[in-house]
Amino acid sequence: QHRFVRFFRDASPPQKENLYNLLQEFYEAAKKSEWFARHEFIGSSLLIVYDRNDRQKSGLWCIDFGRTHPAPQPLMHTVPWVLGNHEDGYLVG
Repeated sequence: QHRFVRFFRDASPPQKENLYNLLQEFYEAAKKSEWFARHEFIGSSLLIVYDRNDRQKSGLWCIDFGRTHPAPQPLMHTVPWVLGNHEDGYLVG
């Protein structure tokens, strides 16, 4: 199984809650960010790191900005991509 799937199967409730909180904080910050709204993120990823031995150690970072470009209009990042709309669905996967 994929490690991320195993994490959600095997991790302790505090580990799951910590990761959920990091994802929620990122989502809320991104929705409020004018800079985030004015860029399209093509090929970017979220890097999630956690320590299976220390339930409080985890982190979440955006990485791979090589094809991130200014958008011609503000984007929501919650809308699926359709040819010409510049949306990337970044906040919904």
